[in-house]
Amino acid sequence: MSNDEQEPVMHAEVVFNRFVTPQADKAIFHIRLNLSQALAYQPGDWLMVTPHNPSGLVTACLQALNLSDTTSVTLPRHEPMPLGEALHAHLELTQLQPAVLNKLQRHFGWSLWPDRQAMMAYAQGRDVLDLIDDLLAQQPELAEPDQARDFVTLLAPLAPRFYSIASAPEAVGETEVDLLYRQVVYERARRQRYGAASNVLSGSEPGDRLEVEWNLNPHFKLPEDQPDSEADASTPIVMIGAGTGLAPYLGFLQRRFGAHATSTAQQAWLFFGETHADQTDLLAATLPQSMLASWQQLGLKVSKAFSRDQAHKVYVQDRIWEARDTLMQWLDQGAYVYLCGDQSKMAPEVTQCFTSVLEQVGGQTPDQAAATWKHWRQIKRVQYDVY
Repeated sequence: MSNDEQEPVMHAEVVFNRFVTPQADKAIFHIRLNLSQALAYQPGDWLMVTPHNPSGLVTACLQALNLSDTTSVTLPRHEPMPLGEALHAHLELTQLQPAVLNKLQRHFGWSLWPDRQAMMAYAQGRDVLDLIDDLLAQQPELAEPDQARDFVTLLAPLAPRFYSIASAPEAVGETEVDLLYRQVVYERARRQRYGAASNVLSGSEPGDRLEVEWNLNPHFKLPEDQPDSEADASTPIVMIGAGTGLAPYLGFLQRRFGAHATSTAQQAWLFFGETHADQTDLLAATLPQSMLASWQQLGLKVSKAFSRDQAHKVYVQDRIWEARDTLMQWLDQGAYVYLCGDQSKMAPEVTQCFTSVLEQVGGQTPDQAAATWKHWRQIKRVQYDVY
């Protein structure tokens, strides 16, 4: 979507913000937002949430650089503003980008990182305060007022965070959207870390107002929503997700099985993975049991994998492999496959599982299976939304 087509920033009022994993060691929430204008979104699209840096992190950065929050600073495409405001709402602090390291190194003439690979390795898992602490140990002149102000202006702009919309407009209306999100909070190097957007969301109460934008996701669409597709709402779909990767599928299911559904011949199979059935079954936590049961009567199949409920860990790819014979039948019938979740482990392991199904059940050679999967991705019969 071009910048001209993208919806402008909207205000969204919190309708509810439910903590759905109170017994777990992770905090996952289901939030509903009422938008300031109608939104013609489709299941699979994103909502971008405007983040803010935690106040404690802002204060720590100011103190480390020996700067006042009232110091005036001018950022690209902004009028002069107090430095405290710039660090809170306009500059990236919770994440560290290799491009920023490169920019700083060129500006100050440092030789701290020999190449981009070294910058990427250093940035992994660190934030801007980590960088400031490490730099001051090697470049104490960074705390001088002019250098400190230069340093701040070279930081990356604070970007909106993408969340998969967890609803369909037919189910909640065109002025409301649901999100399913995990609060990012963890400890590293004896310091508590917080996500810039998830903690804005998790701290929100009904009636609070947030700034959001809609963003089309053309690469994660139901068959019937894809332009120039011959498939329709009766096309079988296979959905694989773990954790909050369930989010877009809630919208898919509302579209496919709600009262507004356009087809009575439904085939949909959801593979969902999490840690504990009694703590993190997000499907049960976000959908009424009666609704889920009625959808199952209409043709929805659900296979769950809770990795830590038994001695050996069970993941979604294990459930896929157990169902390989039936899944191959669905694939032969033209089923579309969707994968939403972790790109570093789950995505490659699920991909490998499906190519093994094509080989061992479908009778393809390894090269044929890899080529089939690649072709399906090209024609959008296989779609990924990974992060």
